[in-house]
Amino acid sequence: MGRCDLQMPSSLKRISLQTGECSSEWLCSLLIKLCALDHHIEYELCNFVVQSRGEDCDANSNIHVSELRSELLACDMSNIKILVKMGARNCLKYSVTQV
Repeated sequence: MGRCDLQMPSSLKRISLQTGECSSEWLCSLLIKLCALDHHIEYELCNFVVQSRGEDCDANSNIHVSELRSELLACDMSNIKILVKMGARNCLKYSVTQV
């Protein structure tokens, strides 16, 4: 699982990921794309597993993930409301509202 290659419509208001898994690299790149939309977005994780860095491919991938996380930390996430529903693993160190 690499970077998020989804094309986000500029009118996107809500995204919900339910019952699945992704790499931390994919999640970071998705959040960076959501920040680039520059309007309020609700982002929901429900029974979703985010693989830890140790499970992300190889050593070169870990360097890339670190760069992505640095890029994410530089993003203004004030327009993104993150919801984690019961059963989902809270793997984020950002403001998360549990429902």
